[in-house]
Amino acid sequence: SIIKRYLTQMGYLREVMHPPVQQQGGSDRIDVAEDVINNGYGLVQTQLGLQPTGEMNNDMVTELASARRYNTLPQRMQDNRSFERGSTVYYTISGQLARVALKAINAWATALKGHLTFKVADAKNPPDLVINFGSVVDAKKKVKKILNTLGVVTNKTNYPYHLSHVEITETPIKITLYTESMLQMDNPIKDFSAILLHDIGSALGLSDSPYPRDVMNPFYSDKHKSLTQNDINRIKKLYPEHNGRGTDENEDDGEDEDEDEDEDEDEDEDEDEDEDEDEDEDE
Repeated sequence: SIIKRYLTQMGYLREVMHPPVQQQGGSDRIDVAEDVINNGYGLVQTQLGLQPTGEMNNDMVTELASARRYNTLPQRMQDNRSFERGSTVYYTISGQLARVALKAINAWATALKGHLTFKVADAKNPPDLVINFGSVVDAKKKVKKILNTLGVVTNKTNYPYHLSHVEITETPIKITLYTESMLQMDNPIKDFSAILLHDIGSALGLSDSPYPRDVMNPFYSDKHKSLTQNDINRIKKLYPEHNGRGTDENEDDGEDEDEDEDEDEDEDEDEDEDEDEDEDEDE
C-alpha cells in the first residue's frame, strides 16, 4: 500500500523489511511481516500523538496525509538554503545543556568550513538562529494552525513524544526542545545531541534523508552521534564554497576568461606578424 511504502521509505520499517519480492510484470512488492507492520504503525501513532493501537485507522491515515505535505518522499526531496552562502549565521542558546547544543552547532560548522560561518550573536549582530529549551507540549496545535495558513513554515515533530520542532518563517529560525522529557530518558545527553543535529540541519535547509544512518533521517535514533558523509556532502552542495568555485555560473566565467586570454594572444600574434611584414618591406 502507499502508506506501507511511505513508512518504509521514511525509515520506520527499513531495518526490518524483507527483500522486495519480484512480481509478475516486473514490479517489486514490499513484503513485511505483520507483527513488524503493527509495531511500525504503533510507533508512528505515538509520534503523531495518537493512541498507539498498532492498527491502521482513520485518525492515522488523516495525520499521515497531513504529514506528507511537509515530509516529502525521498525521490521528491528538495533542499532549500536558509542563508546566503558564505554568510555568517549568528546564534543564541538559552536553557539547559547549552554545551551539547554548542557541540551540535560546531559539528555543522566544521562540515561547512569555508562555506558558512557560525558566531554567537551580540548587540551589533542579532541572532539568525535561536535554540530554546522548554515545553512544546502545547506547540503541536499552535504550529499546525500556522502550517495551515502559511506555506513557508517547516515543522519538525518526527521524534518520539514531540520532543522538538523547528519553525522557519523569517529570521530568526527557532528550534525549541522539550527538555523535561529528554531529561527523563536513559541517556539524555546522547539523545539530545541526536535531535539537535537533525534540527540544525533542518534549520539550514536540508530535507529528510531516506538513509537510516544519516542524521537527517526522520526516524529518531540515538545512534545518530555524528554527521555521515552523505549529510556532509548534501550540506556542502547546498552551500557551495564562497570563493567562486563549485557553481556553473562561476565555471562559465572561468571559460570566458580563458577565451579572452586566447583572443588577446591571437591579437598579439597578429600584431607581431604585421610588424615583421613592415620590417621586410622596409628592407
